Amino acid sequence: MSANSGFAHRSTANAHTRVRQFSGEQSCRRDRGRTRRAGRSALAALAGFLSDDIRAVVDLDAVHLDADRYTFHPDLPGLAFVGMWDQSGGYFVPLELQARWIAYTWGGAIPAPDETIQRLAVGAYRSQRGMSQKTRMNLVALTFARAAGVEPDLRNWPHIRRALLFGPLAPSCFRLEGPDALPDAAIRFERAAAAFGAITSNELTKRESRYWSLVEAGLSG
Repeated sequence: MSANSGFAHRSTANAHTRVRQFSGEQSCRRDRGRTRRAGRSALAALAGFLSDDIRAVVDLDAVHLDADRYTFHPDLPGLAFVGMWDQSGGYFVPLELQARWIAYTWGGAIPAPDETIQRLAVGAYRSQRGMSQKTRMNLVALTFARAAGVEPDLRNWPHIRRALLFGPLAPSCFRLEGPDALPDAAIRFERAAAAFGAITSNELTKRESRYWSLVEAGLSG
């Protein structure tokens, strides 16, 4: 699925934000080739909203946009890109998380990204130019959740740990901790996981227990 995409601009004169958006293709994409075309069309359409100087900074073309985690560029303060990546899976959860990262950064709820880290991220992205740019929903969602400070700590939620590890990526699982956490997020997520049908109990299978042991070791280390 291709969602509304665009860029957000923060006015440096006041605390208000102005968002300009354009619509990409919004129909469901079940075919990989059609999804690829949808992702490319969003980047192609973006060119019409940017000045020549900005297009040069991000080295924009129909497939690539140089940015730290698809969002910020250290040489373009006050500008953020939204939805400018190609992935398999639904866009809505990653888009919400990306928007929260931008809002929390500009609103001062979390520290702004370090410039050195941003430049390293842009350099890493540039090194992948010419390769496939398609990623997966879960990878993008976790990237934005970590950046926004809303990734749940699995050790804090033993009663829904199985759902967090192996269940759906529902918006409620990113409302457990961090800015804008909701007191009923755990209940919401537990219900969502059960409704999805994959998680009907919190008892791990043997295979899932082995995976959790690896994750737990990494968290402890």
